[in-house]
Formats: sequence, C-alpha cells, structure tokens
Amino acid sequence: MQSMSLFNEVKSSEWILCFKDTSVCYIDRESGEVSIAEEHFLPFDLVLTEGDSTVTRVKNVTSFNAWCAKRILSLDRKYAKEILNYYGFEQAYDDTTRANIALVTRCLSLNDSFWVKQPHENVTWDTVNLFDNSLKDTVFDIALLGRSFTVTNEALRIPDINTDGTAPKAWVRRDDNFYLLKGDNKDSVTREVEASIILNRLGINTVKYVESAFKGVRVSECACFTNKDVNFVRAGRYKTWCERNGKFFYQELKRYKMNFDLMNIADFIIGNADEHPDNWGFLYDSNMNVYGMNLLMDYDHAFESSLSTICTPALMTRGTVSQQQVALDTINEYKDLINWDIDLSVFKYGEYVKERLDILRKSLL
Repeated sequence: MQSMSLFNEVKSSEWILCFKDTSVCYIDRESGEVSIAEEHFLPFDLVLTEGDSTVTRVKNVTSFNAWCAKRILSLDRKYAKEILNYYGFEQAYDDTTRANIALVTRCLSLNDSFWVKQPHENVTWDTVNLFDNSLKDTVFDIALLGRSFTVTNEALRIPDINTDGTAPKAWVRRDDNFYLLKGDNKDSVTREVEASIILNRLGINTVKYVESAFKGVRVSECACFTNKDVNFVRAGRYKTWCERNGKFFYQELKRYKMNFDLMNIADFIIGNADEHPDNWGFLYDSNMNVYGMNLLMDYDHAFESSLSTICTPALMTRGTVSQQQVALDTINEYKDLINWDIDLSVFKYGEYVKERLDILRKSLL
C-alpha cells in the first residue's frame, strides 16, 4: 500500500526544524525532548521548551504536531477525501496523523522558509525548497477536479496540500513564479476577479486575480506574493506570538495603520464576508523581521456581506463594530486616495459597489 512506503519516511521520531539552512531546533516526537539552537528563528506559531519534566515534553510533542498539522489542507476542504485517498492516507482527524502527512512533505510551504529533515539526512534548503524544485502535476488534478489516480512515484512530494482554505485550489508553476488556481464555487471566480479589478481601479492595491481555465474548469488565478526571501505569517498567529512575547499586537498593527484601514474600507466597499485572521497578515524577511502587511487578497466571498456585517479584523483592535461603521470612521483620512469616478456599469456586481461608495461619499459632504 502506498501509505506504508510514504510513512516509512516518518517512522523516525527525531527531526530537525530548519529555517532555510539554519538548524533551528531538534525535537523527538516520542520523548518530547527539545534542543533549541536558534530561538530567534522559531516559527511565530510554534512553542517549544527545553526541559525534562513530563508536562514540558508532552506540551512539546503536542505543539510540534499541531504546527506540522497546520501545514497541510483543512479536512473540510472540498476534495480533501480524494487527495488523502490518492496518497493512501486515512482521513486525518487528529493532529498526529495530519502531522505525519505534513512530515512526508517536509512541512514545506509557499508561505515561508521553514522545513524539516531527519538528523541523518544530508539535504539542504536549495535541494528541497518549492521555489527551485518542481511540483508534481498529478497533485493539481486531484486538488482541482477531485480525480483519483494510481500512485507510481513512491517519493512523490505533495506541496499542494499545504494550501489553506475550503475551495478547490492548487498551485501551478509557470515561468519564474507560482500561480494559485481556485475552482468556481457559487460564482466565486467572478466575485474574486471583479473585486480585484474594482479595488485596484479605485486605487486600493490588491493581489490581482484574473479568470483562467484549468483542463476545462473555470478558475481564478493570482501570482504568489511570497518567495525565498519574503515570508508570510497570518494575523491570528502573529497576534498569539505577540501576546506570548510581551508585545502588544495593537501597537504592532499601528505601524501599518494605513494598510489596515484600507483593508477594512476595501472589505466594506466590495462586501467581503471572509476577512478572518487567516486571510490577512504580515510579511517578514530572512531574519524574521516583520516589515509590512501583505497585499489584500482572497475575495471569493466578495459581495456577500450586508450593511450590518461585523468587521472581523476590528475584533482584534476595537471590539464588535460593523464594516460600514469602520469604513465611515476612517474614509475621510484616505478620501484623496480613492478614485471615486470609476465606471461600475461593466461589472456584474457594480450596483452593489455603487451603493456602498455612495454611502461613503455622502459621509464626506
């Protein structure tokens, strides 16, 4: 069975967590023993502690498995069952099983430069990172179309399954970059493409989405905004890290006030109902220095919110308040950045946007 050959790679309990070619720490998944070599390079969302107590070591194993598990797909994702069946894995309902799957792929991700190896392995970042090493097209077929294939390559890596979210999606390499393809679900392709175009024409920079096709299936497509030197941490995970390290997340966020405000204004204008803490975040460099917010992204739930919909990002800063109120409170500061006179008649959801722009414009009178 394919699962047995793949799981041979994770039978060993000993792992080295790396950031690029920096060996960050050693962990034994059975004993919970941890040895941290470079604490500064620990992932924002991973807590490990050196120590011999049973409690400490159990927490280490739990924390490491949870970190690994987050680097594969969510099981509520469409076609998740087909993907797992394809590789011969049982449905991964617990972090340990999900961690095993992630370890097969070295916990690689296009979000950052973390990965793992076993102590005896002579491998380097250059030989495993996803930006320089090929992906397998069969993964894309399953992820987007729900197809099932016979596995013929026992060493096949599965980089696609670190893509977060619930819509069918997959990364594809083209020329010198990766592109995220997302299948259509309740008009999500049109929503995402129109939201991207409208916001950029208004003068609010976002990831640019275009309509495309994958083997006859309608998809939205956008370029990857990370690379070997640009990493991404999601807002919720960075907030937890700040709280754990004596930093005030609100103060950190104030460094990027304009980006944060424009994100909330944009969410109101295009009615984005899905701006949860995993859909936005921060960029950091190869020295773990956070230096900015990511470009606005992920609009397959655009044009869904009502005028009373809660502004989810504001829950992290000011409490429960509507998207409309947050936009009204901040629009005056950015009114000169907005191109108010764009032609919305060419868009399916143009009238929806026009109503919201009118609300904002009237507040400026």
